[in-house]
Amino acid sequence: MKINQQYIKNNNMKQLYYLLKNNACLSRASLAKMTGLSKTTVSSLIDELIQKEFAADNGTASSSLVGRKPNHLSLTGEKHCIAAIYWGPELMTGTLIALDGSLLEKQYLSLTSVSGYAKNLNSLFFRLSEKAEGFCRIIGLCIVMPAMLDRENKRILSTVLPLENELDVIENIRNEIKEVPIAFLNDTACLAYAENPSARQKEDTFAFVNLDQGIGSAFFVDGKLLGGAGGSKTQFGHYSIDAQGITCACGNRGCLEVMIGERALPRLLREGGGSEPLDLKEPLSYADIQIAAMNGDKAAHYAIGYIADNLAAALSNLISLFSPKRIILGGSGRSLGALFLQELTSTIKNHGFQKMTEVVDIQYSVLGEDACFIGAMEYYFENYFRFTEDMSECIFIG
Repeated sequence: MKINQQYIKNNNMKQLYYLLKNNACLSRASLAKMTGLSKTTVSSLIDELIQKEFAADNGTASSSLVGRKPNHLSLTGEKHCIAAIYWGPELMTGTLIALDGSLLEKQYLSLTSVSGYAKNLNSLFFRLSEKAEGFCRIIGLCIVMPAMLDRENKRILSTVLPLENELDVIENIRNEIKEVPIAFLNDTACLAYAENPSARQKEDTFAFVNLDQGIGSAFFVDGKLLGGAGGSKTQFGHYSIDAQGITCACGNRGCLEVMIGERALPRLLREGGGSEPLDLKEPLSYADIQIAAMNGDKAAHYAIGYIADNLAAALSNLISLFSPKRIILGGSGRSLGALFLQELTSTIKNHGFQKMTEVVDIQYSVLGEDACFIGAMEYYFENYFRFTEDMSECIFIG
């Protein structure tokens, strides 16, 4: 990245912004002391943040200091927002997320086919823009996908979204949606970012595993998201647990995704002897399996045991590579409930380097259903948004 005065100015403004976000009742003088910047520089940058409506001067407040009382500053997190759209195989979900993390709007668009995706995204973004008009400025659009995003070749690779030509996707979307910066982000990375260790975890190194139709993972190593938000460095769902297993859409055999993802559930029930309540249900979900198992269904019990055993084997290798102190399970897999989590934590102690696996804390994510959108907003603002430039034509991949 080219280092110039604009780059330095933007970094200084970001530093001031996050200090105001994480500390109450700061003044210009206290910001200068905390950053080492001159009072003149801080005052100028704060004035610009106020002029752009990212911050507000709240006037003087009570103080023990003798003499002139300092003006206290705060953020105006509700004045700007990110439009974040999750692009799933059957449904697009569009949201407006304010910079303070609050959900301002949520809308849905059902998909009848994968063709026309660019027009569908534009239609949903237009509806969100109409809702934002007059009270909140959209400073970026995040398109969140169950896909691997290849930044170097500008490709989108997905075994969940049936894309005909991954080389044209980004260009087609940009041709349809204009005059707004667009970031293409991996869904699991966004979920992991919402679990940001600086805010919610004590550990600097943890793994997030997204159990859904597909299976993804993201790793925070020393507080940093490994490989960014493209998903290209952490294709855990395509780790093979059976070299002679079922062929995956990626071309490999026995991938976690095809062996224990939600789309594998009908096969697992058949292998477990069949389940009369579930055999005719379509599509099957992890929640269906959990409910049936709690009601004594033997095939559902078999499925839970199979998923736990194979996920434990894969996680034990992940632990040997990265030595995370905590593994967080998210996605629809959370609905497998306490029975599955107990089975998994018990089984993993029989796999891998036991001195490492036995000390790892495995738990479900406790964040709500909008965590993916909040994580997208936080990642975009921290890594891509620039106070000092016109970003309207920018594209960011991962």
